[in-house]
Amino acid sequence: MSETAPTVVLVHGWGFGPGIWERVRATLDQEAMVHALDLGFFRHARA
Repeated sequence: MSETAPTVVLVHGWGFGPGIWERVRATLDQEAMVHALDLGFFRHARA
């Protein structure tokens, strides 16, 4: 990947986590710097 590679930010929707982007990310990683954000909507509560 070159220094001028684009940056792509993937944001999941309500009811999903960043894992929803695994297939897309596998493809994009070859051409871009990819970040999948975890908005934390469905994390387990900490005791």
